[in-house]
Amino acid sequence: MADYTTTKAPLGDVYPINSIARDWSRVEPLVDPQRLRDEFLFGIALVSGQKTPGTNKVAIMQDPYLERRIDSAVAVAEAELAMSIFPNQVDERQPFDSHEYRSMGYFRTKHRPVSSIEKLTVTSSSGLDIYDVPLEWVETGYLAEGLIFLMPLSTANGQLVVPDSSVGGGSVFLHMLSSAYWLPAFWKIRYTAGFKNGELPKVLNELIGTIAAIDILGVLAPTYAKTPSASLSIDGLSQSSSNPGQELYSTRIAQLEIQKKILVGKLRTLYGTKIFTGNI
Repeated sequence: MADYTTTKAPLGDVYPINSIARDWSRVEPLVDPQRLRDEFLFGIALVSGQKTPGTNKVAIMQDPYLERRIDSAVAVAEAELAMSIFPNQVDERQPFDSHEYRSMGYFRTKHRPVSSIEKLTVTSSSGLDIYDVPLEWVETGYLAEGLIFLMPLSTANGQLVVPDSSVGGGSVFLHMLSSAYWLPAFWKIRYTAGFKNGELPKVLNELIGTIAAIDILGVLAPTYAKTPSASLSIDGLSQSSSNPGQELYSTRIAQLEIQKKILVGKLRTLYGTKIFTGNI
């Protein structure tokens, strides 16, 4: 079970990023089999083009099969986007980099979007937490995009000061790091990536449904791989017939592939998964 004893969330929603109020919902539950049929596979009979040997009946794609294809589409979407869809709490080690440290303790998480941060520590190679960075110092304005900054500052009588650490000696300890250049796996960040409560952006649901539809049509098409054309001639009379065969769904699949490419590009841009930064 994930531990949320201590946690700090972004300023607002993960999607739309930092939204605190909206009159129209931009999120929804994961696409289900019925919606997959009605919207992404509209007009397509999910029935095999060939009869099953032994039963002489055609196979029909039922809800359990469609649910597995949707589940697979979620995994494919996560890989395509390099982001988490459903909540996933991780412990991530990151190096100490003096350049990034001087840039307000800049971190960029490997998983996005980040819905909360639970812990930020200096941890030894044996797994011992040497120092807990107070979460009050963590700036969450860019958290959803996987960006973390340390802001150990507050105001007192109009002046910027470093607040006391609950662990003691925190400001002195962090100041000492300025003499180091780079240390591997120095920090450990515990955070949760993904969309809370299974509420997905509608545009992300479109991508998942599109991927699932491509997969399903790719399975159906070979079952219609009969002879594309045939002719029959009797006593000088002839009749010919043709069918698209395995290319039956090629046009629809091509349309879905274009849509998939567009959606992947939009979502990668939204959560910054196209960008890599570093100073090593």
